[in-house]
Amino acid sequence: MRRAELIRYWLPAAIWSVVLLVMSGRAGSATLTFHILQWILPPGNPMFDAVHLLLRKLGHLLAYGLLGALDFRAVRGARPGWTVRWSGWAITLAVAIAAIDEGHQTIVPGRTGLLSDVVIDACGASIAQVFYRLRER
Repeated sequence: MRRAELIRYWLPAAIWSVVLLVMSGRAGSATLTFHILQWILPPGNPMFDAVHLLLRKLGHLLAYGLLGALDFRAVRGARPGWTVRWSGWAITLAVAIAAIDEGHQTIVPGRTGLLSDVVIDACGASIAQVFYRLRER
């Protein structure tokens, strides 16, 4: 693969991976999303905690869905179509970033690394593969 192709196909996935890893620090903490959500829904509202949790988990699903799509695009490169192999690699790469992300969170004050978040991230990356497959049909 030529240098221009490497940049074209791999750079977006690499940049998004870095963004996700930066968010595994304090930038993506529950405290931050708590403060943002309280502008919309008062913390005293009985639904606040459930909405907060739902939004955070949905964020995982969407963020890693995008990473799974970008990883697929990178693995596929300029070749047309869809293969199980390309999708498998895309999911594997996304899960590797998710595991690093959650592992990092275990050493960041105020953050908690959770295996369940890696599972949610894997689901997001997998859903992206389903969309790619459906699009190629």
